Amino acid sequence: MLSMKNISLKCLLMLSLLALCGLCGSSAMAEDAAAFLATMDNASATLRYPAWTTAEKYGPSVIVPLGEKMEAADRSKSQDLKRAIERIVHQAGQPGADAERKAVAAELVKLLVPDRSAKVKNEILDLLGYIADESNLSAIELLLADEAVRVEACRAIQRIPGRAATACLEQSLEKSQGDFTIALLGALGQRKDKSAGPALEKFMNQSNGDLKLLSLEALAKSGALPPRELRKVFESIGRPIDPDVRANIRLMFADNLAAQGETERARKIYESLLKAKDGDQIPIAAQKGLDSLSKK
Repeated sequence: MLSMKNISLKCLLMLSLLALCGLCGSSAMAEDAAAFLATMDNASATLRYPAWTTAEKYGPSVIVPLGEKMEAADRSKSQDLKRAIERIVHQAGQPGADAERKAVAAELVKLLVPDRSAKVKNEILDLLGYIADESNLSAIELLLADEAVRVEACRAIQRIPGRAATACLEQSLEKSQGDFTIALLGALGQRKDKSAGPALEKFMNQSNGDLKLLSLEALAKSGALPPRELRKVFESIGRPIDPDVRANIRLMFADNLAAQGETERARKIYESLLKAKDGDQIPIAAQKGLDSLSKK
């Protein structure tokens, strides 16, 4: 029979062997990643291709080095470097990959530091929009004050779920000017977050002309119930409204009414929109609205 001393010695040897295997494995992975990064730095697109098409296997650890290489890269190499990061992002965005998604997003955020160029930050913000969550919001929000990247930051926040992202855009809207205001209104509308309704309605009531119309569109898209006297709002804009734009707002208004249970008002609007030109998307959507009402 084996003595306790011999058993303990064998266990110790086995643990040491396992640890050694782990170190060898880690070393090999590090060497593979280094070789991958060296290939991605190559001037030849032909050599870079087989590297970036398998980038996802290297995971979050190569994201910052890839982003840093984008700074001095020409257009061709920069595109390949972004493609490599994209593959890692898409892998992390798959269902059930929550831990990997958070790790990848955290690495992307590291590339948003002040000394990074606007070129790189805009590319990274585009990718963050696919996987960022509220834990990344504060880092992205800071860039709303940077004219060179604020539109891409707005788009990234637009895709982040949760009330905090909506509130961030609302606060920025209050002090925005020019084209950035248009971007913020578009983002708030595309979020389809009903909680944005009060802020959008307040902004609409304080605006004139095009901004009033854009805020009305955002309000309708958000799913919040627009003002009940829609005709008076149209009149208050102070200029003619393109018929297609008017019809689209009325369609969204009807959708809002239907969602709020005001089916008769919604039905009347849908029926009036059926008279639009044949082949238009508006009558097709209006018919779908009527069909959905008949199922209720």
